[in-house]
Amino acid sequence: MPRNYTRKTRWGLTPIEEMKRAVSDVKGGKSIRSVAKERNIDRSTLRRYIKKSEEKEVKMTGYMGTAEANRIFPLELEKELADHIKKLSEQFHGLTQKKCRELASELAERNNIPTPSNWTEKGLAGKDWFKSFMSRHHLSIRMPEATSLGRATAFNRTTVGEFFDNLANVMDRHKFPPNMIYNVDETGVTTVQSPKQVVAEKGKKQVGAITSAERGELVTVVCAINATGECYQERLAASTISARNIKFGSSPNYEARPLSVRSPAGPCCHATQPRQHLTSSFPLPSLLDSSPGLKLP
Repeated sequence: MPRNYTRKTRWGLTPIEEMKRAVSDVKGGKSIRSVAKERNIDRSTLRRYIKKSEEKEVKMTGYMGTAEANRIFPLELEKELADHIKKLSEQFHGLTQKKCRELASELAERNNIPTPSNWTEKGLAGKDWFKSFMSRHHLSIRMPEATSLGRATAFNRTTVGEFFDNLANVMDRHKFPPNMIYNVDETGVTTVQSPKQVVAEKGKKQVGAITSAERGELVTVVCAINATGECYQERLAASTISARNIKFGSSPNYEARPLSVRSPAGPCCHATQPRQHLTSSFPLPSLLDSSPGLKLP
C-alpha cells in the first residue's frame, strides 16, 4: 500500500459544521429527505449522523472519524511533542528521524498509552505514523548547516540588541557619509568543480567525472562593499602557502591587494586605500563577521 493514499470517492467528506446545521434543520421541523437534497448530503448518512448525535457528541465524520478512533496520542500530547522537536531544532540541537521515533515510543510508554506491537519490540514509532505526524505538524527532514558554538550562542536578543544600540550611537556621533560605511564578509571557495548528474549504465557500481583535482584547496575570499554600492577588489587567501616560495622572482602573489574600487555604474576606477587617511578625527566604520579566521588587512 502506498504511504500517500489517494481517495477514490468523495464519500464522507461533508464538514462537521454542515452536518450540525442539517441536524438543526431537521429538529426545526423539516424532513430528512428535503434537508439532504437541499444541502447535498446523502440521506442515509444524515439519518445515521442524527442517530449518533442523540447518543453522544460526534467530533468528526467519514474517514477522519476512523482516523480519530485509531489515534495513538491525544491532540494536546502530540502537539507538545511537535513543539518540543521544533524547539530543539531552533536551539541547534535538532533530533534525527530515528531519535524522534525513539522519543515518541518512550513518551507513549511513560504515559501508559496503548501502541502497536512493533513499537514495543523495536522501541521505535512506526514509519507510517512518523510520516503522518510530520505532515500534521508541518515538519520535514532537513540537512542542517554546521554551526559553531560561538556563532550559535552569540546570536541572541541581548547581543543583537546591544550591537544595534552601539551602531546607532556611533552613527549619530560621527555622521558618516554612505561611501565610508563598509560591510565586510568572507566565504570559502573550493578549486574542485562539483560534477552534475550524468546518464550511465544502470547497475554500474561507480561513475566518475573528470575534475581538476579530487580534493582541492579551500580558498578564503574576503569582500568589502560600502553603502553606495562600491566594492573593493576581492582579497584571496590560501592557508597552506609557504613563505619561502615567494622568495623566487617568478613566484606569483598569492594574496590579492585591494587597490581598486569597482563601481556598478562604470568600470573599475583606481583609488587610494582609505586606511591611509584614517585618523582619530576621521574614522571609518567597518561591519564584519566575528569569525576568528577573518582579520582586517
